[in-house]
Amino acid sequence: MKESEGMNANPILLQKKYSRVIECFAKQQGISLDAALNFFYHSETY
Repeated sequence: MKESEGMNANPILLQKKYSRVIECFAKQQGISLDAALNFFYHSETY
């Protein structure tokens, strides 16, 4: 693989992974899925 190509994840698999992470985060923090999603979208990680 060329250095300029980088790594490309399948967008659908990536979305499924994000949804599982957000769901787990919401459960651990005792917050709603909406609150967890809002937290995720406004984080530096995303």
